[in-house]
Amino acid sequence: MDNFSLIHPLIKTLIPFSVPSYSINDAIREALREFCAETLLLKKPITLNLVAGTADYSLTGLTTETIVRIVNITNDTQHDLVPLNKIGSHSHQGKATAYHCKNTHSIEFYPIPKENETVIVELALKPALDAVTIEAGILDTYAEIIRDGALAFLLSQKGNEWSDDQKASQYQYLFKQRPQVFVLMRLMVFPKLKQWLQVGLSFEDSYFCW
Repeated sequence: MDNFSLIHPLIKTLIPFSVPSYSINDAIREALREFCAETLLLKKPITLNLVAGTADYSLTGLTTETIVRIVNITNDTQHDLVPLNKIGSHSHQGKATAYHCKNTHSIEFYPIPKENETVIVELALKPALDAVTIEAGILDTYAEIIRDGALAFLLSQKGNEWSDDQKASQYQYLFKQRPQVFVLMRLMVFPKLKQWLQVGLSFEDSYFCW
């Protein structure tokens, strides 16, 4: 894990000396949360134990980070389960082959597991609201993007001596327009388009499970 202080020097050269470190950390966290939510770059596999006769499962408490989306689910034979936009009332039982994301923390499996089994849920995450660290490599690789986002957040804070709306707007533009962000979005989104079409998912339906 890398501490947010890793990129403090990049930010401190562009703001007044009086800005406290905790405010810089808050700004970095906000930038990272937005960046990770847009790019789905921060991912983690979670092992979920399915119990015979139970179709619905909660992911609450299984990770310290904030869940953005459920990206994929594989079974114990390494086969991907099919995402569905809804599952009607039924009593079918068997080995789970499909799932429906009710929201970011709730999954319903189809058919209802007939026996105990294990699946791997791949989650897209963003740092928690109190985080001061993030997975190693992200701050190094995307330092300039995160710097711009953090500066936009810091300089837009009303009532502080370092507030500067004009510069905040400039850094916000840079944060949003850097080409690396859009390259990442394309890499993350388009490989799933074929799968969405095959199962009849619209873009809105697939919001919670890419």
